[in-house]
This record gives sequence, C-alpha cells and structure tokens, in this order.
Amino acid sequence: MYRKTPSPIWLHVFMLILISVGSQLCLRESIGLTYANSNEYKIGSEDVLEIRVWGHQDLSDVVTVSENGKISLTGLPEEIHVLGLTLPQVEATLTDRFAYYLKNPKVAVTLREAKTTQITVIGSVLAPGVYPFRGKPTLIDALASAGGPAPEGDLTCVRITRVAASSSTDASTYNSMIVDVNRVLAGQGETCLLQDGDIISVPELVREVSVLGEVAHPGIYKIGDDTTLLECLAQAGGITETGDATSVQLTRRSSDRTFIAYTINLEEIHNTLDAETWIVVGGDNIYVPRP
Repeated sequence: MYRKTPSPIWLHVFMLILISVGSQLCLRESIGLTYANSNEYKIGSEDVLEIRVWGHQDLSDVVTVSENGKISLTGLPEEIHVLGLTLPQVEATLTDRFAYYLKNPKVAVTLREAKTTQITVIGSVLAPGVYPFRGKPTLIDALASAGGPAPEGDLTCVRITRVAASSSTDASTYNSMIVDVNRVLAGQGETCLLQDGDIISVPELVREVSVLGEVAHPGIYKIGDDTTLLECLAQAGGITETGDATSVQLTRRSSDRTFIAYTINLEEIHNTLDAETWIVVGGDNIYVPRP
C-alpha cells in the first residue's frame, strides 16, 4: 500500500534553496565567468577578450567582439571571426595567423568580461524576476538566483522559452522545451545552458484529482496536502448503490512518467489510520466500478 514519504530529490532542492539564498550575488557574478573561462564556453558578441602574444607586448591587446562576431588586432591586416569559437579555438586561429609574421608565436586568450545574460524566471518560485549573469548560466543557476521553487512549485515540468530570430524574415519565433529538474538534480538529465533572453517558467503542482464511475457527483476536485481517498469520495457525494467499494481503482503517474494502478478494498479500511494510508496526490484518477 502506498504511504506518503519525503522524496530525496526534494531534499536536494531544499538544500539548493538554502545555499542560493546566501550566495545569489556570487552565483550571478562568478558561476558564469568560471564556465566562460573553461574550454567549453563559446565566444559571443560583446564579449571582451584579452589577447597576449608572448614576447610581443605591442601585439597584445584587449578587444571587444563586434556584433558580427569579429575582432581586430594590431599587427593583423584582417578581422578575425571568433563568434561561436571556444577560447582554445581562438588561440589556435590567432596562432596560425601570427605564424605568417612571427616565428613560433605563442598566443594566450582569456575572457576579460562576458556579456551579461538576462534570464527571466517566473511562476512558482520564491523571487520571480529578471536576473543578470556573466556568461551562460545553467537552469539550476537561474532557479537558485530566484530563490528556488515555492512550496507549490512543480519541478518536474519546468518550461524554458527561447526567442529565435527567423532565418527568412525579421520576425521572431518562440521555441520551448520542458525539463524535469528533479532528474537533472539526480544526475539523470543533461545540464541545460541558458541563453540571453530565455524565460524560465515553474508551474504550480497539480492540486486536483478526478473521481469517476459510480459516485453521486463525478468530476474533478481540489485537494490539500493530506487529503485521503475517502475524503475525495465524500466530496464526490459518496459511492452509489451500484458502485463496488471492494475494488476502487486509483491510477497515479510515477516519477518515471509511467502509470501505476492500485485496486483498493474500502471495506478493509476500518479506522482513520488506515484511511491516512491512502493519501492522494495531484493528478490521481479515482474510479469506482460496478460489481
């Protein structure tokens, strides 16, 4: 029989909230730069790069990536396209270019300043708003900066909406995806890197159940945190004379998105303690069949 037990995933989320409350500024300013100076970060327009050519101080410079993704350097006659390249790839490109003029050039490229990425977090979080980051934050970074999910927030279906310019017109299109943050926290899903302008929406948990079959008033009913199966049946007016109380069916969606069906004999529930064994959760379907 099903008993309501705390989920270890929610324990991770709770710890995430505690950590984020005391370090939101650090998250916004440092996490992005840490990632930005890794080998995975891809250069974007308006990023500021520091170029050092060892032994040639006159060729070293601090440059800003233009809107078309190029940089200009003293000593090179042409602009260099760096948009979308990683820092090691930029180093390799510049080394090849300088090799035309220098013997065995050694080039180092670091990110002096990453463009601020603006992420909007709305819905069931503790502090909805627009949050700035250096570099590209992860979905977890954004949720942490917004204080984490509110008690009624549903982390299993967080929506990321992204504005994408159409290739054929000047109009913008909207792409969205649903992410199960619980799976990401458990190491079962990919880390989602966000882009400037992304909108994160955390929905409320489903707080309703459907009661169908041989009951006086079939329908959808709101529930609380500790609503029992018997209380749901009472809201629906109780089981009719044609209903079979010995084989009530309860269908529930599990964490892996499959459905589990239970058959419950209400005549075996003799006291309040037994009734509390069957606590319903949002999205449950209750069906009372005929004998």
